[in-house]
Amino acid sequence: MLDINSHDLLSMFSGLESVRVVVAENRIHILPVASEFRAKKRLEALKATINAGEAVTVGSVASGVGILDMAAHAGFAESGLESKLAFANEIRDDCMEHMAARNPSFTKETITLTMPLQELMFDTWALSKLPNVSVLVGGIPCSGASVAGRAKRKLEHPEDHPEVGHLVVSYIAAVAKFAPAICVLENVPQYATSASMSILRSSLRDLGYEVHEVILDSAEWNMLEHRKRLAMVAVTKGIQFDVEDIQRPVPRVTSFGEIMEDVDPDHSTWGSIDYLWSKLERVPDSTEKYTCVGFRFETFIYKSPQASKSMIGRCADLPATRPHGAAVKRGGRQGVAASALCSLH
Repeated sequence: MLDINSHDLLSMFSGLESVRVVVAENRIHILPVASEFRAKKRLEALKATINAGEAVTVGSVASGVGILDMAAHAGFAESGLESKLAFANEIRDDCMEHMAARNPSFTKETITLTMPLQELMFDTWALSKLPNVSVLVGGIPCSGASVAGRAKRKLEHPEDHPEVGHLVVSYIAAVAKFAPAICVLENVPQYATSASMSILRSSLRDLGYEVHEVILDSAEWNMLEHRKRLAMVAVTKGIQFDVEDIQRPVPRVTSFGEIMEDVDPDHSTWGSIDYLWSKLERVPDSTEKYTCVGFRFETFIYKSPQASKSMIGRCADLPATRPHGAAVKRGGRQGVAASALCSLH
């Protein structure tokens, strides 16, 4: 029986649910459980940052061009909080260069790490140069979990992908190393039922996080396509968060013309998508020829409501002799059929 009456001694365990006792020769150590202690410290650090009016630090792994980074930056700004991107990790140098040049979340102080995530998380020298952050954002590459990715490589499980199937291990290592109070991750909806996601949920729970998940559709934010993604937000216990509080904007009709640029009809970026026409010509003639299962051509005025989120797939320069008799080079000045929207579904 140990009876500790010292308030000072007991204060170090405030807010913790359990302690660990280590019995050694001639001494007994009473210590906080490591996971609970780390959770307490990261929550205290975030509160101290906000109360001091300092910038919330963000780290990014598997960044791509930093869409999540930019969203976090904008979200904090809308809430009246300053944020700064401490570091960004991405395997592709072209994405990193684009992010550094164009992404508003990027600053001169942002550390760039153009390398595989698994290499970063086992590079002790590189890790020693990086700070802890309040928020960690990232998207584990979806190549192994997506329908197309699994079909292309004939994968039985997402984890069978030789290049990205194991990256949940590196992501968990990143969470443990950078001690964020909040983790945000996105992936394809199929990732929700993968073994990797099951492992991630349990690991985050054991590290003191509450995991929230929701499938979001970009069309609900008036984007031009129905792009569904799994969104995961893991918050340290003590932070209030509910996915039901996510607010959608007021719906409005969007059209392809909103994002079209004035490209000269003779510019080299236009293509004739001959491979699609070849595929179409292999389909037997019938009334269903142009709307056959798995393959469909449709043309629209590019600023019309019909040229909207459900039809975006390919843009092409189609000869006037093709079906529907429409010349569909982008003749924006004439305000006629400016492009063809061809969707594979």
